[in-house]
This record gives sequence, C-alpha cells and structure tokens, in this order.
Amino acid sequence: MAIRACLCLAISLAVPAAAQRPGPAPEEDVVFRTDTRLVEVPVVVTDRKSRQPVRDLSASDFELRENGVRQDLEFFGLLDIRQTEPRPRMPDSRPEERVFTNRQAPDAEQAPLITILVDAFNASFEEQYYAARAAAEVIERGDVEARWGLYVLGAGGLRILHDYSEDSVRLVERLRRLREAGGTNSLVTDFATAGDPVEGRIGAPNLNVPDLTKRHEFYLRAFTTMWALRGIGAHLSALPGRKTLIWVTAGLSLNAIIGTDPSLWYRTLDALNDANVAISVVDSAGVRSQRSFLAENPTGRTLPQIRMAGPNTSTHIMMGIAESTGGRAFIGTNHLAKAVREAVADGQTVYRLAFRPRHGNWTGQYMKLQVRVKRKGLEVRHRAGYYARPLDPLDLDTRNRVLDDAMTSPLDALEIGLSGRFEEVGEGTVTLVVTADPGSIILEKQGDRYTGQFDVRYAQRTSEGAVVDDFTDEVPLDLTTESARRASGEGFAYRRRIELKPGAAAIRIALCDPGTGRVGSLLVTLPVRP
Repeated sequence: MAIRACLCLAISLAVPAAAQRPGPAPEEDVVFRTDTRLVEVPVVVTDRKSRQPVRDLSASDFELRENGVRQDLEFFGLLDIRQTEPRPRMPDSRPEERVFTNRQAPDAEQAPLITILVDAFNASFEEQYYAARAAAEVIERGDVEARWGLYVLGAGGLRILHDYSEDSVRLVERLRRLREAGGTNSLVTDFATAGDPVEGRIGAPNLNVPDLTKRHEFYLRAFTTMWALRGIGAHLSALPGRKTLIWVTAGLSLNAIIGTDPSLWYRTLDALNDANVAISVVDSAGVRSQRSFLAENPTGRTLPQIRMAGPNTSTHIMMGIAESTGGRAFIGTNHLAKAVREAVADGQTVYRLAFRPRHGNWTGQYMKLQVRVKRKGLEVRHRAGYYARPLDPLDLDTRNRVLDDAMTSPLDALEIGLSGRFEEVGEGTVTLVVTADPGSIILEKQGDRYTGQFDVRYAQRTSEGAVVDDFTDEVPLDLTTESARRASGEGFAYRRRIELKPGAAAIRIALCDPGTGRVGSLLVTLPVRP
C-alpha cells in the first residue's frame, strides 16, 4: 500500500519535546551520520586434505583485497564455537509486564546461530520427506551446542517450526510432531488447515505483480523462495559474525530467475551478504540421473546425448548462492544427514575480518572481495563481495517493498531494535508507544536543526493471521541539537491511538529508516478485552 503522511496531531514524539526547554546550546555540533563504514568479512579456513578447520592463524597470515586493492584490517578475531562455554538460556521476549521487543539478549551475539530451511516448495514429496528426516537426525543427535532455527518453505510461504533457541527438548518435540504429520507435504500445501498438528508462525509474501505474472507458476515459486531467504537474512542482520543457513532444496533454475526478474536474485544476495549469512545448500534430490538415460526415454539406435550441468539446471542456483555467500554446496549425495552434519560443522570456526573502504565511491557498484592466506594447502571461503550503496534516501516504491517484506514475514526484522507497550487501553481503542533504538534513524544537520524521517506501518490481525486493517505513517523529524542528543541516547518514541477492528488479536508493526533502508518489525499481542 502507498505511504501517506499522518497529521501532526495524530502522533506524539517523545524526543522533540526537549526542544521546548530553554538552555544554552552546546558548543560543538552533533555528528549523527558518517560515510566511513566498516565492512565485515567472515572467513572459514580448512585444510584441503583433512577438511578440518584451521585455528592457529594470525592477522598477519591474511591478505584482504577489494577490487584488487589491498586493505588494512581494522578488526581481526577468531570465533571457535567448539571452545565456548555453555550460554545461559535466552529470556522470553514477551515478559509479563506487557513490554514487547525484538531486541536480542546481551549473550545473543556469542551464541552460534544455525538455521535449517526445509524447502518443500521446490522438491517432490519424497525429497521433502528425506530432507526433513535428515535434519531431524542431525539435530536430535545433539552434537552441536547452538541456537537452532527450523523452518519449512511451502507454496503458502514460510512456516516457523522452531525459532532460535537452545531449548532442545522443545525442538525435538517439534521434530517428532513434524514426522507424525506424515512428512512436510501435508504442512505446506495448506497452511490454514484445522487442527494443525505442528502449529508455528506462518507468513506469505505480498505479491505486488501484474495479473499476468501472478499466473506464472515459476515466478511465484522464485518470488516466494527469494522472499523467504531475504526474510531470514533480515532476521539475522543485527547479530554480529557469520550466521549459518542450511537450505535443503532440490533447487530451481537460476537462469530463469535472472531472465524473468534479475532483481530477485541480486536483492537476495545483497540482503544475505549484508547480514553475513553464509548459505550451505544440500541437494535433497540426492544422486541425479541424466534424463537421457531414464527408462521412459528410449534411445533407439543412437546413443543418448549427455548434457552437462548448466545455468538452466536446478543445481546451478545451489552452487551460485553458496559461492556468493561463502557457504558450501553438497550436490550428488544420497547421504543427506552427513551433508547436513558437515554444513553444521563448517561454520563452527570462523575468522572475523573487517576493514574501512577507502574508495569513497558509494554509488551502488559491486565491490569484489578476495581473501588469501599465506600458508599453503588451505581452502579459504568467504562472501564474494558487497554493493557500495549510497546513503541516499529510499524512494517511495522501495520503502513500500521493504515494509511489505517486513510485515508479511513471520520473522522479526532486527536491523532496528524496537520495543512496544500499551500506554492506555480503552473500550475499542488502545494507545501504543513504539520506541526505536538510539542511532537507528539517520539525522542530517540543516542549519541549527537536525532533520530526518521514519515510516511506521501497522496491521491489525486476527488470531488466525488475517489482516483486518493496515495503515502507514510517514513521520518527519525536526529537532534541536539538544533533542538530537537525547534521541542519540534514548531513542525515538512514537505514540499512536489505534481504533481496534472487530476480531483483532494482535498488531504487526514495521519501522523503516528511509535514509539507510534499515527496518525493524515486531508483533504486539492485544490485551484481552472483556
């Protein structure tokens, strides 16, 4: 939906109120924006012969180049998950005092994050079943101490079976219920079936495409798949370090995606690399046969023509996304559980390199990254590059697309930390206060004032997830230096009185900073009404 500006009386910003208080202005200007950015490059180094991780490298062993130009390392570190101590359990993000938040606990940045995405949309029923069984086998063994996410992608969108948690008891329970449901096929063809045996949060993309394209089955498949991968990237973006996403899929044609809508592919890679998500792809089809050799395709007197794998084959997207994000592609094996185990182990020892680009040319061009290690006999994997995007404000269409993605995804977007609470609860109305983290909104100096903007979208939902009302506010900011200083320390508080629609049980909120494209989202459960 289009963004519309709200009336000034409809909102109350807590931060600008300080502008009315008298007092001397600070002697120095406040600086809230800089074009000096830090680019993080997680690197996995293994021995070529043993395939074991290498843990004894120092910063002097690495050479990092951007478009062929050597860069100075601003930061260097080693994260070895197998050497970390057990972490305390994450607190519930929905505490009893009715304050809702998407912010992560302080220990979250140290907890290894491993996502398994079972792709039931781009695979046959048998492939879905064996993929789910392989994932269950690896997780139930309990070899790795990690925070697990278990998702299923189907024609109806993305289903969250288990969000990131170290609660292995609950995770195993979900896996057993998944198997008892008769495989993943019964879960993804119709998400809204009565008596759902596995439950979980569900979300589907908002398909703002022409009617003719809506009837194009391949476009729907490609759009939904890329949307799900971008949503997982946005969910992990606020957490530092390398995150592992194991995508168990039979794949789809990369050449057809680029030929139909290349922005789907490039936007997805951009989001994943920005979030430092490395995708390891496991081919759920196992060992593939050339169609020329199948019994249903008799050859007659001539020998069959063998066709090599090319960009039109479904494995090409697996290799492409793994190479671009620094993961691995496991293709041509029927031992899916072994492939999943190796993918899990692949991200347990990670070197974290970071540098500040000196090119000064932030116009959206692609910057290729190369990391070399002086020691011989080692394999080095990392993301292939990044887009040097400018900090120019997003246009209206792009802002709407970013908000659409955040609103429809069942995963919270974490680029902007948000909290929400009910200030007043009346008969048929509530006053909701949403606070964005300090520094999450870009402010520009205009004379003696600081200006900016953020967009907030609300959607009232029923307990079944149906949207009964939605609207978007465009919130302008015009702050004194003192107010800007307070905002940089306390964040931006936004109030809105909302008239509740019949059947509304929750409110989905997404906030976007047009200056950077960062977004945060949050689900707020409405108080029980008499």
